[in-house]
Amino acid sequence: MSRFQIRGGDFIGIIIPGIILLFNIYLLFYHNIESSLHSVLGITPMYLKEDILSFLIITIVAYIIGIMLRVLNPNFPDRISAIMRIIFKYKDPHKGLRESFPYFIWFINSALHSIPINKKGFNHFVSYSDLTINHKIYVNYCKLFVMNKSEALGQEVLFAEGLSRMVCGISYSTLISLLLIIVALFSNSVSSLINIYVLLVTNVIMFIAITWGVRQLRVKEITTILLSYALLLK
Repeated sequence: MSRFQIRGGDFIGIIIPGIILLFNIYLLFYHNIESSLHSVLGITPMYLKEDILSFLIITIVAYIIGIMLRVLNPNFPDRISAIMRIIFKYKDPHKGLRESFPYFIWFINSALHSIPINKKGFNHFVSYSDLTINHKIYVNYCKLFVMNKSEALGQEVLFAEGLSRMVCGISYSTLISLLLIIVALFSNSVSSLINIYVLLVTNVIMFIAITWGVRQLRVKEITTILLSYALLLK
């Protein structure tokens, strides 16, 4: 799993949401963007001048956009994902969909009872199930503990976290794209009327499909962190 990670940050998980949003912005306003780039910076359109400088500029801009998306609260798409699953009556016998991140009570009542785990680990988690405890801080402690004690389990934790954050970023990028499409329709600044309807349908489908999986991936992230922590308890 380590091949998907780059020291200092999850590059792939940051740049993919940035590319998606940048691509939507370009398709919506490419006439305005190209005229501005040509008049201000003297840069010709990408399809006329495919050079390394243009590629680097696009990569840097996409990465910056991706960082901006990464700092947005992942709990918003997570709640939307839970609401979607409740509306479509997704099977949820332990009512975990109604609990907010990090779903600690769900983990105690559901995951621990279905996964073999040492008695010390089980009792340790139960002792921290008090609702007055900040479970987010506790989960962060567990994550740091795992990364410090085991490189292999640490990589699994980083991969699970990076994947869920990337999907949250893609969810945000499609949502922001939908908002920009609405603005473009009302402002009559869209480059092509055909493109905007294609983008509208594409982003709606992507938003629903991607956001649906957010809750599942975040549950997997928490389960990976806590079970890795339990394995390391002696």
